[in-house]
Amino acid sequence: AGHSDESGASAPLAMSIKQLGLPSDAEVARLEEYVHETLWAGASGRRSSFLQGADHSVRLSMLYWNDAMDKDPSGPARKALPALYDHCHKCWASCKKGRDCCYWMHCWSEEHSLETWRAYNYPHVTVGYWSLYRVARHISPPPTKRAGWRWYLEQAGRTAVAMHTFGGRGTSQWGLMVGSIFVAVLADLRREGLTALADELEAIKERRMRKWMSMLFPYGSEFPWDSTGHEEIHSWLLHDGKVADANKTVQAVLAYSTVVPHWAYCGSARRYWDFTINGKTQWGNEREFHHYGATLNAVAVLDSFRAFPERHYLLRLGACALLGHLSNIHPSGAYSMAWHGDPGLLRRDGFSGDYGPGVYGYWRSAAAYVACMPPFGWSCFLCDLAVEGEAGGGAASASAAKACD
Repeated sequence: AGHSDESGASAPLAMSIKQLGLPSDAEVARLEEYVHETLWAGASGRRSSFLQGADHSVRLSMLYWNDAMDKDPSGPARKALPALYDHCHKCWASCKKGRDCCYWMHCWSEEHSLETWRAYNYPHVTVGYWSLYRVARHISPPPTKRAGWRWYLEQAGRTAVAMHTFGGRGTSQWGLMVGSIFVAVLADLRREGLTALADELEAIKERRMRKWMSMLFPYGSEFPWDSTGHEEIHSWLLHDGKVADANKTVQAVLAYSTVVPHWAYCGSARRYWDFTINGKTQWGNEREFHHYGATLNAVAVLDSFRAFPERHYLLRLGACALLGHLSNIHPSGAYSMAWHGDPGLLRRDGFSGDYGPGVYGYWRSAAAYVACMPPFGWSCFLCDLAVEGEAGGGAASASAAKACD
């Protein structure tokens, strides 16, 4: 459960976002424990025991393999994960260079786990800090006990800056999953008067924007078949008033998404291979229904609808994506990373995987959407609408919308 190829993309991200809609003192305390005892090394200098260093860089993983583990067949590694121990021991024994000899998803060396170049790891950490800032700032009395709102906001801003400092001209030049959080962080830095840090983040955005504007289609991602760059890039393009370029990004989403009246296909992102990375059942490149890519794509789609509310098809598609993703929640309350589309399976995967970005995407766009949509008339998405009487021209004289999931 909770496996991901990005640090903190599962439980920490999901629990952080949950606090913004239904905060819990006990869960906030657990998040603070995670931040101060697992995430942030601070001045302790014990980088091997923490995800993020004092320079705000985020390492690739907290899971690694080394010679000491390999030479201890009765040690804690063997007891905790016997199958993994057997696998790593087999390939590690013939590894002359002491790193990167095993399959890329298994048995990383400690040196490799400490690398900080992957920009995709930074947004999830930023969300953790930013959500604690929000609850500390806007709930009275603050549920946070181990730091104040200003510290959490500064941590969010500095982590966002570190994304580019360490991602450099590599992965930070693309749109990042959950990267739209940087837009929110910038707005809060400005509002709270942290001008120097806001200016630094704005300058980084400008450098990235120049890259995007040099592309014919400004929605590049890590892989040519991927769709994870759309959410952040579209958010920044709208922020900067580049409406025509933002529309190109939305049109790309529309090219591979559909509003066909079927719960599995409507709004579902075009995802095929994530089960082979993080899934429990791995049947190859099968279609994944309502993987986190669906709700992240919905960020661009529904932000565009808010900007251009006469494009009703955007609302229909975005609502499909949000509601479809909720089908990943098992009746027990457990989360699945996605729904298996292979005709021989057609069920939720048994692992939660990197479900956190899906929860973020849902939160980012969740709202009561009321629109007059010909030929249906007044319609309410993610809400119930009560209409009483009509004014001239068919307009409702009185209405009430009740939000619901």
